[in-house]
Amino acid sequence: AIWNSNSKMEWIILGILSALSFSMGNVFDKITVTKYFKSAKAYFYVSVFLFIIYLVFFLKTNLNGIPKNIILLTLFAGFIHMFAMFFYVKSISIEDISKISIILQLIPVMILILASIFLGEKLNNMQILSFFLILLGSLIISFNKLEPSKALPYILGVVLAISINNVMMKFAYNYIN
Repeated sequence: AIWNSNSKMEWIILGILSALSFSMGNVFDKITVTKYFKSAKAYFYVSVFLFIIYLVFFLKTNLNGIPKNIILLTLFAGFIHMFAMFFYVKSISIEDISKISIILQLIPVMILILASIFLGEKLNNMQILSFFLILLGSLIISFNKLEPSKALPYILGVVLAISINNVMMKFAYNYIN
């Protein structure tokens, strides 16, 4: 078999490849923003244009009995994701990508919190401990000489918006299945 999910070494390799892909994507975004999109507004306008294309696609497509409120929820989640990207572009235009990518690790933590509040998912002790460790690390990295980064509000906007997006999509997925 090509894929043996029981092998711990394969999971380690996948974890490393995932972190590498995330890092490369962040570096690519930083280069794109500093060289091609001088303004976060330009990035946002491209996102709005793509959102309109997706909206037209969804309105013209038969989605096999998926309720319209779930379709609208997923479209709204996509709209929230556009705002996240605006905040992301704004933050990487202000701060080093190395600091931002560390603070973005709060996204899974925020998803856990929101999912436990809105979807009734339970947190175990390891998840709570991980939450505090990631929060502590993010707070330490976001302060430079005891002053918060000027990009911190934008980065936290990214964390919140992407987390809301993911919880909304999980709700839609649970509803459909």
